[in-house]
Amino acid sequence: TSLYFTLISFTTIGFGDILPSQPDYIAHIAICLLIGLALVSTVINVIKQQIEALAIGMDKNIDNEYKNALEKLECDDVQFEYCADNGDINND
Repeated sequence: TSLYFTLISFTTIGFGDILPSQPDYIAHIAICLLIGLALVSTVINVIKQQIEALAIGMDKNIDNEYKNALEKLECDDVQFEYCADNGDINND
């Protein structure tokens, strides 16, 4: 029950089905919840940064592959035009 209460409270869902049994515990739980919410938001922020870095890395990788493929195509076109102009099949 305590794990359920903690998870529901930290994720700010708060169904209200489980409450502290004594009023003295409310202040203690409020402090714990503030600390817990700070921890949860920090963890979520770290995960977001990792996903963002992964996406940026993938984007750069895709850009590099595209540029390399484009350069290869341009190089192949130049070689083809050279062969067509000289009538020579070899690129020597």
